[in-house]
This record gives sequence, C-alpha cells and structure tokens, in this order.
Amino acid sequence: MGKSTALLEPLADAIGRHVRSGEAIFTDDTPVSMLAPGTGKTQTPRLWTYGRDERPWGTNTPSAALAMVLGPVADPGSISLLRRSQGPAPEGSPDRL
Repeated sequence: MGKSTALLEPLADAIGRHVRSGEAIFTDDTPVSMLAPGTGKTQTPRLWTYGRDERPWGTNTPSAALAMVLGPVADPGSISLLRRSQGPAPEGSPDRL
C-alpha cells in the first residue's frame, strides 16, 4: 500500500490543483463513523468532497472530484487518493481547500 500511495501522490496533487482552480466548486461534508482500532469505540472523522463541474456554464473544462478525510483517523496513510486539504479551515474543521 505504501508504494501505491507514493506513486499516486502526484496524481492526487494534480487533481486537487485542478479542482481548486475551478470557477465553481461544489462541496459536501459527511460524518463517517469508524471503529478505532483496539478501543472498541467509534470515531467520527468527516469526509469532505469537493467537485468541479463547469459544463452548465458552457466550458469544456474536465470535471473532477477530490475527497479528504478530516478529523480522527486511525491510519490516514491507508486511505489512497483521499487528501488532506491545504489552506484555511472551514467552520469547525482543521483543514479545507
């Protein structure tokens, strides 16, 4: 998994730059219950999804989506192509686009 993550890192970065450069960005924030290893309890990180789709405005720019897990995650390195965001935080979150 580690090698795959390292190989896909440049692709995930390029997708993130493409999505963030859009004129219109659509977002969704979904809480996801995950079992915390060894504790028998759940944690609730948030799955933030950002989408770029400018077809309604008549552009030929390719659509794309970017998903990030924010909050307590047992092993963030095991989640491929889910990126932590860069920039100021949205309301109540440690990271955002």
